[in-house]
Amino acid sequence: MQPWRTRIRRWLRYVGLALVIFVSMVLLYLAAGFGLAWIPTNTDFRPDPDGIEIAVIDNGVHTDLVLPLQNPQQNWWDLLSPEDFPADVSGYRYVAFGWGNRQFYLETPTWADVRVTTVAKASIGLGGSALRADLLYDLPAASPQCRRFRISRDQYVRLSQGIRDTMVLSEEGRATPIRGAHYIDSDAFYEATGRYHLFNTCNVWTGRLLSDAGIRVGLWTPFPGGVLAQLPVGTHEATHHTD
Repeated sequence: MQPWRTRIRRWLRYVGLALVIFVSMVLLYLAAGFGLAWIPTNTDFRPDPDGIEIAVIDNGVHTDLVLPLQNPQQNWWDLLSPEDFPADVSGYRYVAFGWGNRQFYLETPTWADVRVTTVAKASIGLGGSALRADLLYDLPAASPQCRRFRISRDQYVRLSQGIRDTMVLSEEGRATPIRGAHYIDSDAFYEATGRYHLFNTCNVWTGRLLSDAGIRVGLWTPFPGGVLAQLPVGTHEATHHTD
């Protein structure tokens, strides 16, 4: 057999082996992501009917935590500034927090802006992270994409602490805004701690904070459906209860 044919066959075997390994790793990742999300933490968690109502929302790819802007347990204006938001912030009652890769967050305001290189860099942990705060007038209605439920005040304090620990605070103790970064007039981006990668996604961040607060959620939640899978369904009625 001619040497060049031998080299081609050897190269094809290497390529085939690499593809098998790659596909196996993808399937293992997917299996772990979906499977571990169905193993609950905090199995003794029950919604507190007299507690603080929060929401977890899913846009199909990413999850956010929706909390009251102000209550006796946490006033987010102690960390955020109205000047960080282009809009007049009066009248807003809730804030949705989400965490993710800094470059991906800032360079993809719409799905049309997604670039393969940006996704690849984020997946392997390149670049810093950012926290997005999006102001809302009310909690979103309960739906398959939104879980609304009440948690105890102690759980709410722990959940809020997890968000505060994600913020890079200034010498004055306030979140550090990323100037000029906005999707809409009612949102702002802030410098954040942690590093995004395939095993520490935005949804893993959401799930970890919920778990650390004592709320029932999946063991590992890289996908948004896994975050919502263990959460109470909640109710559909609107609410103005924030204390």
